[in-house]
Amino acid sequence: MPWSNTLVTVLIIALAAVVVAAFLVFVSDTAWFQFPLGAILAYGTSMLLILSARHVAPLSLPYWYWRVRVFEDEGRLYSRFGIGTFKKLLVLLGFDVCNWHVRFSGRRSGLRNLSQGIRQAEINHVISFLVLLLTFIYALGRNWYGVAGWLAAVNVIANVYPVMLQRHNRSRVDPLLERSRAA
Repeated sequence: MPWSNTLVTVLIIALAAVVVAAFLVFVSDTAWFQFPLGAILAYGTSMLLILSARHVAPLSLPYWYWRVRVFEDEGRLYSRFGIGTFKKLLVLLGFDVCNWHVRFSGRRSGLRNLSQGIRQAEINHVISFLVLLLTFIYALGRNWYGVAGWLAAVNVIANVYPVMLQRHNRSRVDPLLERSRAA
């Protein structure tokens, strides 16, 4: 990964964290601030900033991040965390349409597109996770424990689980992609 892409990604994370923290300061006097709506809006703001930034500059993660670890390759860890159930819940609630670019067409080229779509979704959620983590730390520093708790809960549901789902999917798709390249 080029160094400039890493710098752009770090700058996007910092900018998004500042914007989300400023948003929280702005709404801290409102009644719904202590409820999940504030954390959900913080997540939505971070994801909107990330998706907008994607149109300006490429976002990427370090090369070492993409290596599938041994404990991921077998899928047992993700099964224990209920990733299969999480995926079914996303489909049931209609959230699977959010990642319209993560689809398999049934062709060899579709496998490559699927892998790229999985990686894009994973980058978005990793960056959003980091933004909400920084915002969570900020909320703790301001003694906003209720907000911090909701930020942590939303971060796990909206970012940690989607990242685990994408990593699980990638651990299954990438070997197929490698085999199709060798054929």
